Amino acid sequence: MQYTHVTNLDINPLNLKDEIIKNKIDRVVEYGAGKTKEGKDKDDVYTNIKPLLIGDSVMVDIGEQFKSRVPKANIDGKVGRNLYQALPLADSNYKHYNQPSDQVVLELGTNGDFTEDQLDNLIDKFGKAQVYLVNTRVPRSYEGHVNELMADAAKKHKNVKLVDWYKRSEGHTEYFAPDGIHLGNSGVEALTDEILKNMKKK
Repeated sequence: MQYTHVTNLDINPLNLKDEIIKNKIDRVVEYGAGKTKEGKDKDDVYTNIKPLLIGDSVMVDIGEQFKSRVPKANIDGKVGRNLYQALPLADSNYKHYNQPSDQVVLELGTNGDFTEDQLDNLIDKFGKAQVYLVNTRVPRSYEGHVNELMADAAKKHKNVKLVDWYKRSEGHTEYFAPDGIHLGNSGVEALTDEILKNMKKK
């Protein structure tokens, strides 16, 4: 399986419209409006939020699916990205995501460890924005430390929430490609759902 370098993933929601309507959804709902009449909200489309998502190849994996659910999302995924590389990126491209109404999803940790100071510094760059930290499931020695730092940050910062992908994906080998890191179709749907579920919580 090949993973392409994708930066500032920009899927035109108009191009997706017919496919979404035909194959995936039977209505468009406002953010936080609840479940569909079938009792499932996995296919709801949220048209009134504009979150920023920064991540690595796992973000590349979910980019198209997330964009189909949140057409106004700004998705910046790059294969091989480490957390420390997102620091200058935030300064150069995303300083304006700093208000309480802004939502920022950070999915970093797949490719290497980082320090508490580096994580705090990245969070601080988004000011008062609501930040969602997606922890990791990766068969590497740094997995536990990365997840511990993210959990601690969510406790320490009032504007930070943990998206517990590690817990959500536990026991679900079908979510993953053979490398145990990147995502298959069911994993893409599950991680997209987990992020949105946390974003909808008050």
